[in-house]
Amino acid sequence: MLFSRNTMIARTFHTTLLFTVTAALLASVSSSICATTSAKAEKLTLVSNRWPPFTDSFEATRIALDIVHLALLRIGIEAETQIIDQWATLQSDLKAGIYDGSGTIWNSPERSKYLHFSDPYLENRLILIGKKGLDVSAQSLDALKGKRLGLVKGYAYGDLLESAEGVHIHHGPNDMENIKSVWLGQCDYALVDSLVVHHLVSEHGIEAEDYFAIGLKPVLIQPLHFALRIEHPHAISILENFNREIRIMQADGSYHRILRLSWIRTDIDADGRTELVQGGSAIGPNAPLNAYDISYTQHMFNAIEERERYWIDGHYYDDWNQVRAAYPDAYENAPSDNEGFLLFKRQF
Repeated sequence: MLFSRNTMIARTFHTTLLFTVTAALLASVSSSICATTSAKAEKLTLVSNRWPPFTDSFEATRIALDIVHLALLRIGIEAETQIIDQWATLQSDLKAGIYDGSGTIWNSPERSKYLHFSDPYLENRLILIGKKGLDVSAQSLDALKGKRLGLVKGYAYGDLLESAEGVHIHHGPNDMENIKSVWLGQCDYALVDSLVVHHLVSEHGIEAEDYFAIGLKPVLIQPLHFALRIEHPHAISILENFNREIRIMQADGSYHRILRLSWIRTDIDADGRTELVQGGSAIGPNAPLNAYDISYTQHMFNAIEERERYWIDGHYYDDWNQVRAAYPDAYENAPSDNEGFLLFKRQF
């Protein structure tokens, strides 16, 4: 069953809460416009490595860059991103001041010496991928002793590498090349983002499960940031306004549309509680079974039945019965938009 958005009835017991959140979002828009007036005349020159589906050329799938560029455009800043193949080159170019910053970068103590970082706007969940038949259930690298593991040179893997003793590390230029190394038998495993693997299947028509063993749970979770060089005169104000605009995009559904998601889980009003935020074109009769969790936690695979709060079209609902009451017009035997996001037919 589907419920028409046009028949949505605003519930009076949400009025005070809704007014508070709406006022905060409107205030953030106003402050964004005022604070970035001085930056409107400039154009940010950013850099990222080739990393589909997060970054790529303008015509190709590049979800992370699309999120960053749209958020910047909405606060009055034009950005252009140069795509390069080598991550190590990207880091040296940022240090040298060749670019203003990067829209797709992990935070680290070393990088914080020359970059200011936004709040995380997406999350990279690194899973193991190996040749068909290999065990990909390892949750730390010490389980891969004696094996060849593909990593990207220059990536901030942090403490994960402390458990890599006895693992033969092969450094490739990017995730796609490391997957290729597994395919060619040059590596036993590669550690790559789960959305990269999904992109490989959905965009290129490769039946990945016929050729690869694919891990179910992340070995490493890394929040993804937009960052600007410390020397940039407007870095702090741009990043503050960017953070607010990302929250607005998550509330109005534009964030969902870039990621092609119906539901996301995030703390939409920054009150410490997460909400299920709807961004699709229709709402089914049943509560969503899964949603993409962007709250930067280790709980990506939890069932959503445990979560009670919903944000739909600018209104809060404390349970699904309230959602259904707000959408009274329904018809039977219609598809239900309740799956959230699927990765190889597994709930993700």
